[in-house]
Amino acid sequence: MRGKKLLWLVASGLMVASLLLWSCGPAETTEPTEPAAPTESTKPTEPTKPTEPTKPTEPTKPAVPTTPQMWEKPEVREPPQYGGTHNAEVSTKTAGYDPCRTHMPGVRYSIPMMQCLIMGDWTHGPQGTNEYSMLVPNWAGLDHQINCLAEEWEIVDGHTFNIKLREGIYWQNKEPAWGAEMTAEDIAFCLEKSTDIAHCGLGAGYVLAAIPKGYVSVEVIDKYNLKVVTPPELLGMYVMQCFSLTWMYPKATYDGGKDMSDWRRASGTGPWMMTNYIAGSIAQYERNPDFWMKDPFWPENELPYPDKYNMYVIEDVGTATAALITGKIDRLWRTPFEKGDTILEQRPDMQYFEYLDHLGYQLGWRHDVPPFNDVRVRRACALMVNQDEIVRDYWEGRGAKFYYYIWPYPEYRDIYTPIEEAPEDIAILYEYQPEMAKELLAEAGYPDGFRCEMVVNSGNQRQTEQYEIIKEYWDKNGCTMDMKVMEASAIAKLAQGRPAQWKNIVACCHGGAVPRQRYHHADGNPQNYSNICLPGNNEAYQKILSNWFNPEVRDAEVRRIEEKAKREQWFMAFPTGNVMTMWQPWLKGYGGEYCCGNHQRCNYVYYAWIDEELKAELGY
Repeated sequence: MRGKKLLWLVASGLMVASLLLWSCGPAETTEPTEPAAPTESTKPTEPTKPTEPTKPTEPTKPAVPTTPQMWEKPEVREPPQYGGTHNAEVSTKTAGYDPCRTHMPGVRYSIPMMQCLIMGDWTHGPQGTNEYSMLVPNWAGLDHQINCLAEEWEIVDGHTFNIKLREGIYWQNKEPAWGAEMTAEDIAFCLEKSTDIAHCGLGAGYVLAAIPKGYVSVEVIDKYNLKVVTPPELLGMYVMQCFSLTWMYPKATYDGGKDMSDWRRASGTGPWMMTNYIAGSIAQYERNPDFWMKDPFWPENELPYPDKYNMYVIEDVGTATAALITGKIDRLWRTPFEKGDTILEQRPDMQYFEYLDHLGYQLGWRHDVPPFNDVRVRRACALMVNQDEIVRDYWEGRGAKFYYYIWPYPEYRDIYTPIEEAPEDIAILYEYQPEMAKELLAEAGYPDGFRCEMVVNSGNQRQTEQYEIIKEYWDKNGCTMDMKVMEASAIAKLAQGRPAQWKNIVACCHGGAVPRQRYHHADGNPQNYSNICLPGNNEAYQKILSNWFNPEVRDAEVRRIEEKAKREQWFMAFPTGNVMTMWQPWLKGYGGEYCCGNHQRCNYVYYAWIDEELKAELGY
């Protein structure tokens, strides 16, 4: 743990170097040329500004505070302004724009352009009632979602969806649809693609793509209506995946054997049109003048507000931090708290929100080979680790234990159990009990401990640090862990086989797992890293899905499985630390939201706006 301070000093030096580079400004990007449309689209009239609530005669500009203060929703909602450019960062390159084929982080390039059948309700988040944190990318209950491209939908007989689409929604006026109206033919095409394993591979649609062909049928009834028939046990999964995780695009995208490998053919019904992409550098978007949605807080206002939206590809954390400090970007997600503190020292006017990270690190030990096929060994390994010490010393008190799989966020209030209320035989696993661990190991036939191998991602320094801490605890208690450091691509190849091909343990990050679905623990699932294959586990998974619209039964089963997973230590979760989302004072209508809907990252760009006057006043 002492090494963390040294690493941070080195990282600080790198950040200063990055700051100097960014202070000179990024290279000018090529201004994209507009594709020639066959016909000129009708430009909408300037949106009417709302008359209520009454706009103040002269909005008061906030003074730069001398002491950083965490963001709180303003008492008076400031009237939005049109114009300007929103500059953001993305740390992941994309391999394509088809949201079914692109793994989840890469979908961020498509989300500004495309929409789903349903989406998160912006009025339930920090800007509104705050019932829904919008910090978690993988869960938005139906009570926190609204219809989007679907005007309405219903389940008619326990396994059939009738979906009515909104009329008068148009594809963006660019290749390949050139402003044509969205129809049921388009939506049916996308839904079918999302369940085609040959099309999806291990992209965003891989969960549904594992469904045997023919189990789901999609039928077009007329121009705006379609019917989906699926087995009752798949109803919940279908809503989660195909309603809120399948981004729609024109059927014409795949005409003539073409696809979305070229960004010029990527389009949807969303607020932003991609106008340029320089690989590994920047994705540029312009406001879609034909976008159909209105601001829920200012119902007469057309969306979005800025004229342009740039996503800079910045893979290095230090460079991203420097870009934020110098005003080159407007927003930075999931900043480690120590870096956030440094930013606030230099920019006390920066807005921020600190919270427990939704990503945590775990030991994914194999359940099908010794020694971890014995639950006593797994429980003993948990008892060897002083989690309170890790929270205190490594996370400097800004972290927590006992969060995995279910985080203490508002959207999990019905299924989260705090450690104070956990059964005694579970709560004790999060205490430091080395003598009890030795007794369990002796009972399991390992009185002198054991030796094992753990595969670790070479590209994740934070992860490596934490595993070194675990190794130190285990070594002290007679269990030797050999760390095998590999590149992420090599680890992915090991994960593709079933059972997974690592020897004993893989270091994994399971923050993306959806607690109410539990499909990551299903036998045969690509992300069942631990080869968990327990009697009744798949049946429990099916019970959750088949009771998706019966939350009382569904959530009771989720709580039961969560308790079982902790008691048997299916994974060993480390304490995780706080992170900060940070943004410039001129980015308005924003409060740190990460995801408005089920994996619908970046949707805040529908509603946020740029206060250009304040930006100029602050010298940027």
